[in-house]
This record gives sequence, structure tokens and C-alpha cells, in this order.
Amino acid sequence: MKAIRAIRLVILLPALMLQSGCTVMLWRDTHQWDAHRVPAQPNHLQVFDDSRRRDFLVVYHELWERTDGVHPRAYYLRENERRIEERRRPDFVSVRRARELKPIPVYVGTYARSAALVQTTYVIASPDDDRFTLHSNDEVGTQHVLPTYGDGIGQAGRIVLTPFTVTTDATWIGAWIFVEAWAHGGMSWN
Repeated sequence: MKAIRAIRLVILLPALMLQSGCTVMLWRDTHQWDAHRVPAQPNHLQVFDDSRRRDFLVVYHELWERTDGVHPRAYYLRENERRIEERRRPDFVSVRRARELKPIPVYVGTYARSAALVQTTYVIASPDDDRFTLHSNDEVGTQHVLPTYGDGIGQAGRIVLTPFTVTTDATWIGAWIFVEAWAHGGMSWN
């Protein structure tokens, strides 16, 4: 009978801790740890033609949710399309690169249709969100979105704290087993 009780404790208690222990709470409640970098409002979108690279330099203002700080950012559009689709950090470049490049007109919402008819390469930006459409000789109306990605600090913090939470969970499991064994006469002080 005591052996069955001990086996039950050894199997059930860790299972219980895996559902509600410190380590589970650390990794399940990620919203308390994670912050994102998102386009600021307004995002001050600018696009530049870099004909040497056959790409477009996108410059915008980014908001870091952790500090509410706003910073200008720049990245190459085609080079980073996949990273942005996967909500990963683009490979940013210096905003100063825009000084050497030809600016492309950016039209917002309702003013876009009439003004865009004159240009061969232009951008139509949505006033309500972080999407924009690039119209050029090479591309007919390709839609793009400004980057949104996690800052990575929350995950690093969870990784650092995991050994401590695992140790705490193991201590609770050991204490529970000790108390159960002592309460049911499995241990004596002599």
C-alpha cells in the first residue's frame, strides 16, 4: 500500500507542477515579459530609389513599446521582405543612406489617385495602418507592411530565470514528498 502511494506521488506531483509551477508560469505568461517594436503613429514613411542595388530604401519612425521611445529606422525593401513577413527584425541600415538617394513621392489615402497619375514611381500609404503600395516601372502595385517584431529581451530574461524556477519547482516537489512520507509514517526522527 505504501509503495502504491509513493508511486502515485512520484508520478502525479511532477505532473501537477508541470501544469502550475513557476517554470510554466514564466513561459506561459509571455505578455508580461515581451515587448515589440512597431511603426510609430504617425510613421513618417519615406521611400528612396537605390538604383545601384535595384532596391528601395524605406525610412520610417519606430516605437519601442518597452520605453515608448521613437527612433528613425531604415531598411532595404526587397532584401528584407521575407524577414518582415515572418515578423523578424529587418537588417537595418543607417538612415543617412537616404541623403544620397532619389526620394520617391509618398501619397496618403485620398490624395493618392490624382497625384499618382503623373508619377512613374510612387508610393500610396494607408492613413489608417502601416501598409503601403509601391507602384513602379518594375512592379505594379505591390503591397508592403512596415516591420513589427519582438525585441527579444523578454525571452532572454526568461532563459536567465529558468534555472531558478526549475530549482524552485523541484524544491516544492521534494518538500511535498517529504511531508507526505512523514505524515503517513514513512519517515521517523530516530
